[in-house]
Amino acid sequence: MAGRIGSLHTLKLHFYYSQDLHIFLAPGAQCLRSLDLAITVLADPVDAYALEGLRYLRIRKQSMAFAGALVGSPHIEEIDVLEATIADSDALAQLMNKIHGNCQPDVLRRVRIHERLEKDVQTWHVTRRHLAALMSFHGLVEVDICTTGELSMTDVDWAAVVPQWCSLRVFKVKQAFSRRGDIGPTPATVKAPPPDATLGALITFATHCPELEELALQLHATTIPTLVGPQLTLSQNRLYELDIGRDCGIHGMSTLVFDFLHSLFPSLRTIKVDPKPDDYSNWGLVQWQARMA
Repeated sequence: MAGRIGSLHTLKLHFYYSQDLHIFLAPGAQCLRSLDLAITVLADPVDAYALEGLRYLRIRKQSMAFAGALVGSPHIEEIDVLEATIADSDALAQLMNKIHGNCQPDVLRRVRIHERLEKDVQTWHVTRRHLAALMSFHGLVEVDICTTGELSMTDVDWAAVVPQWCSLRVFKVKQAFSRRGDIGPTPATVKAPPPDATLGALITFATHCPELEELALQLHATTIPTLVGPQLTLSQNRLYELDIGRDCGIHGMSTLVFDFLHSLFPSLRTIKVDPKPDDYSNWGLVQWQARMA
């Protein structure tokens, strides 16, 4: 098989144990277009694999450092890093910086990073510095990041990065956590701080992302922004699904929250939320109004 690597365009490898991977892949540096790797034990990772012809990259069960070493092609259109091991905020930043430095802004279309849930979860944060690494990629149509790190973004942070992504169709930055009955922390046993962003962050997405269809971010709905001036004419008609995460407060303002959401997103039909017990009925009413609208 090694003798054929130099003639392959698509390669899918699932290994329990891998050694000398860089030597094995080297003949495909220019010809490989699609690489799908799942490796449980990687014996000898290197800093760069020099796969300069790649268009599509999928990696499973590996670290951010390994993913970054494979992101060396300016032609990459899609990056999937699944069941990943993410040690902390710096590890995620390392991969995002590799994407920023090696990928072409007018070529990259999709970035998906999903962390593997472990029993022991460290507390860390996804912040503006991670997303800012993607600001120059104006052609992005999908960003999907799901990690155990808590999202720490203010309305000001969203206003700084979102206007660069006018082509987005899917944007999700979610915190992965185990549901009740699963291994690990649960909403019932772990107290989360209030989200930093408010409903005002949604105005930024409605203003700058006319093609957006699915949106997920953590925020709270305890205040209702006032739509004035040009904002009154906003009508983002494509968004049909909104996920506002865990412990999103609402303070009994179900009707006001729905009216605000419906004004921004007239096609919104699905609202996902994992509220505190005191907010179940209020969010249930908002969800019902969205389905009936």
